Amino acid sequence: MIKNSLLLALIFIVAFIWSCGKTGESQPNNYINSRMAYLKVKLNLDQGQVDKIKAIFAEEGEAIAKMRSSDSDDPRSAFRGIRERQDKTTEQVQAILTDTQKETYTKLVDAGVNNNNFIELQAKLDLTIAQSDSIIKVYGGMRRNMQARRGEGGRSGDRESRMMNMRAAREETDRAILKFLNDDQKKLYEKLQEERMEEMRRRFEGRQGGMWE
Repeated sequence: MIKNSLLLALIFIVAFIWSCGKTGESQPNNYINSRMAYLKVKLNLDQGQVDKIKAIFAEEGEAIAKMRSSDSDDPRSAFRGIRERQDKTTEQVQAILTDTQKETYTKLVDAGVNNNNFIELQAKLDLTIAQSDSIIKVYGGMRRNMQARRGEGGRSGDRESRMMNMRAAREETDRAILKFLNDDQKKLYEKLQEERMEEMRRRFEGRQGGMWE
């Protein structure tokens, strides 16, 4: 029997890997529109650029949906494929931008503007530009923290420590994001997190068969 704490940590790992492509399952218009509303303001896009980038995002969503629908038994392989497709999207978007816009967009990408959890929050919580700016910084910090914690765990060789460190980073991120939300958004955010964890629990336990018995 694996300890409950380890089970939860494992679920956090799977949730992190699979959430990287979650919005690509259907890439509904409200997700794309939320992304575009933010980028239009931050990059001062003209309508021609907006239309082209929306088409790129739609194409990305369809490609990622196909990757996820294959239901691979190797989520890390799917993760790499999704990352490669997202990198392609970044290159396609940059090709449409002016030099000044490219510089700003590169900074946004590095900060986490393409983080799929962030994209989901933009659409479902109706974030303001100021909230989006703050939450992007949180996700950027989360990425750096998780990389550092994975490095610490990798040196120790302790698999459980690595997973628990990643869980701790995720919990820190949740607390930081909640600070920027209003009361109604906090309720929605907590509901989204519960739904995401339940989905990942079912996915993970389904893949592992009876190992939890």
